Amino acid sequence: MPNKQIFTENPENDLWQELMQFSYKANVERYLEEHNLVKSEDTINTIIGSFLQANEYFKASKTVNLQISPLLLYYGSTNLLLGLCSLKKGIRPEIKNHGMATLHTTIDNYISEASVRFNDYNFGGIHQFAKIIGFDKDLTKYGEWKMQEFLSAIVEIDRDYKKCYEKEIGNTLLLDLYNTSTGLIEKIYAKKEIMESILNVLNNVEDFKKII
Repeated sequence: MPNKQIFTENPENDLWQELMQFSYKANVERYLEEHNLVKSEDTINTIIGSFLQANEYFKASKTVNLQISPLLLYYGSTNLLLGLCSLKKGIRPEIKNHGMATLHTTIDNYISEASVRFNDYNFGGIHQFAKIIGFDKDLTKYGEWKMQEFLSAIVEIDRDYKKCYEKEIGNTLLLDLYNTSTGLIEKIYAKKEIMESILNVLNNVEDFKKII
């Protein structure tokens, strides 16, 4: 799918409007034909059903309490990813399990201290979804990941993460971009006392050392 730049005052609605095109059989068949993919009835039904269910789960998540909404968002996300995988490949992926398991023994004070261990590179859902966006690495080789690590990498909740867990820095950094006569300049503003922590985050950025 080519990148499409959209200027909007309501990005969520406009994004869903784009996605819901694939809840219609004619549009799915046209996409598969244009990309020389097999038009399987099972795959087409999977794509249509996945997008429709994903949309309903996301809408429902806004009308229920905090105990239920995360579960609905999870169902919505997995359905959306299944639809996208099937659409991009032209075949329904063979998924036998989630591809990860939680370990509650690592919890001390926060639920977010629960760890996740990835498994089943070939048939785990998380690996199938990662491959479709170009990430082919075997996550089973990366050990255990704490939920806090995931939360610290979501830029939209960076401020809440730092406040909730009393952290000076997460795993995201906000950049200021400046266009100059010599090109684009990226700036990071930070306190001197946390500069070492910032460098640790930057060192995790792929190819970062090549640009300094």
